[in-house]
Amino acid sequence: MAYFDSALNDTSKAREELKKFLLQGPPEIRDFYVVRYGNLDLMYGQMINATPDYYRYLKTHIHPDSLQALQATTRKWMKNFKDLYPQAVFPKVFIVPGILNSGGTTTEMGMFVGGDMYGRSSDMPTDGLSDWQKNSIMNFEQLPGLTIHELMHFQQSYKDTLNVDKVMGAIVGEGVCDFLVELSSGVPLQSDNLSYLEDPDNMNFILNELKNDLYNSDNSKWLYNGGSIEDRPHDLGYTLGYLISKSYFQNHPDKIQAVYDLLNTENFEVIYKGSNYSFLLEKDTILSPSI
Repeated sequence: MAYFDSALNDTSKAREELKKFLLQGPPEIRDFYVVRYGNLDLMYGQMINATPDYYRYLKTHIHPDSLQALQATTRKWMKNFKDLYPQAVFPKVFIVPGILNSGGTTTEMGMFVGGDMYGRSSDMPTDGLSDWQKNSIMNFEQLPGLTIHELMHFQQSYKDTLNVDKVMGAIVGEGVCDFLVELSSGVPLQSDNLSYLEDPDNMNFILNELKNDLYNSDNSKWLYNGGSIEDRPHDLGYTLGYLISKSYFQNHPDKIQAVYDLLNTENFEVIYKGSNYSFLLEKDTILSPSI
């Protein structure tokens, strides 16, 4: 993009070029500015000052042809999901240059995908990247999965206002999105967190912790905690919510209704009771289920 080329080639005018990008670029980018860019100094600090080599590299790493191929994959998975959830509504999706702080975010205008978070390769420049960024940048091929995950948030309309913001509701709210990616794509979820929970001792420890926190409003041990938790892998709430959602779906005789429930439940306790993790609601000792 000409604005970024000019900003990178003459850093003394970089802020001016970035401002032109915001004012003269597509209107959607101004919406993204509010939710993710924050201000020109943050844009300059990441794109121009900290990691200019990485942003130059992205120009050669992401091609229009490869974007079209991933777009076809994403549309196929969206169709598969609509077969399971006929009332699905899909907003516009915009791929934008972010500042390495989010793979995807949603606003009233639609869904924004930070293309900068999908540059992982053996040739990826790492100068200036934080440890979190180095670990969080994904392969370009992971873009359809992240897109579908975020699109699932558009479908959610939970009526359980008492528990939706507690750990009980929050982990299902994220985990069901991962499960529906798996269901729509036919690609089984694989993650380091699942491998961690395959150890019975780890699973028992985590489930006991979850049971104690289930009705708490503090999600810090379960979600959005990369780099801030030490006694377990980060973001285990996603994985536990995935497991709870998947078992609820598998146990339900009506799969269409199960998907509806997972996206619109009036009572999160019903989801837990219908899953293999109903014991989390009981007072007796937790025994780790197999996963």
